[in-house]
Amino acid sequence: MRIVLINMADQTRRLAFQQRQLGHLRLSFERFEAITPETLPPYYQAIDRTRWERTVTLAEMACLASHRTVWSTVAEGTDPVLVLEDDIVLAGALPDVLSDLEQRTDIEHLTFEVRRRKKLIAAEPAFTSGGIAMHRLWLDRSGAAGYVLWPAGARRLLAHSEGRPHLADGVICSCPDLLSYQAVPALALQADRCAVYGIPAPIDTSSSLVRPRGRKARKTGGQLMRRVAAQARSGARFGKMLGGAQRLHVPVDRAMFI
Repeated sequence: MRIVLINMADQTRRLAFQQRQLGHLRLSFERFEAITPETLPPYYQAIDRTRWERTVTLAEMACLASHRTVWSTVAEGTDPVLVLEDDIVLAGALPDVLSDLEQRTDIEHLTFEVRRRKKLIAAEPAFTSGGIAMHRLWLDRSGAAGYVLWPAGARRLLAHSEGRPHLADGVICSCPDLLSYQAVPALALQADRCAVYGIPAPIDTSSSLVRPRGRKARKTGGQLMRRVAAQARSGARFGKMLGGAQRLHVPVDRAMFI
């Protein structure tokens, strides 16, 4: 399976870590140089960053631009692609899972990641890949550091985020009708979540997306209304799917990462 690693030019230590990690897993990858606020294309600069649930930072817009650029290449192809951010930590079972997933054509998106937030997933797995259960994912909260995307899913995400300020993971989590699945147990963690699961963080856990500390900017009326509307959509989705679903912290098997 094609693997694309999003990596900032100055994050040479993270790149070196990924070269070691993916090399150990015998997985080849191609590096995509992450877009930064300084290299943000005019298309994204022209987007009104206040038109979301809060004002989206330039760093967050750059992250979105990076993912959308990769999504465009996926949408133009015929095969699924594993998209990784450069602080992702992967489980040893991943290669066998990818080999199985590459043959599937009935999926649009599958996430390997957890961030210690409950997800709404189907109570029973839809299928297994490489011995790992894959559950239909109905409602997620965050995470865009380790996922497989199929061309149909890429087209949905591009359409959903066209001309809009957003977070990359927010686009994925809020995209209507995205045929999404979750690996159980999880097979990927961002470095800043490793300690939560009792796994040593192999690299620096700081992020360029952390917003500055201090007094939060007051939200506009439009931002508050968009926030309420988003929560209402999530609530409706939760209620609709609850009968055949479970809301839980997707487990992590520490032995798979050490």
